[in-house]
Amino acid sequence: NVGIQFGGASEKIEGDGTDLTISANNLTIDAAADINLDAAGNNLTFKSGGTSILDISNSSSDAVITASVQDKDIVFKGDDNGSAITALTLDMSEAGAATFNSTVTSGAGLVIADAGNIGSASDTDAIAIASNGVVTFSQAPVFPDGSIAVADLDIDGATDIGEAIVDADLFIVDNGAGGT
Repeated sequence: NVGIQFGGASEKIEGDGTDLTISANNLTIDAAADINLDAAGNNLTFKSGGTSILDISNSSSDAVITASVQDKDIVFKGDDNGSAITALTLDMSEAGAATFNSTVTSGAGLVIADAGNIGSASDTDAIAIASNGVVTFSQAPVFPDGSIAVADLDIDGATDIGEAIVDADLFIVDNGAGGT
């Protein structure tokens, strides 16, 4: 056992040949270049008062970040032009539900899980997408005037544009006063 004690009882370095403990009120590591942490046991654990709070580990060269306390979140914060913001919260009490503070931008598309929904806070299933790709709206979709060409309509029972009209056809007539 080797021990070095500094000015106060809480400032010391102790080692037994296997483990090394550094104790201090505040500990600063200041390097002119890089600080490298190399743990052959594959884990870095952050503790507060002896309680594990966060674990960063290696799993087959995947970096795994774990909130160690049950139902506690992982929160990403930053500074937006001088204002402290929470950019992203991963809610562990809700199976990791992600709450973004602002816009989510996708570079390659957005994939919704089979039988998933797209919605707003007050209508979470406004658009339901079945596993076979069928899309169902919980509300009637509203399109801007003139945004859908008549040729793009495919109404069950209607005749295609340019086809001959027969008795069984469905007719849609716009009389200029709101349609019929």
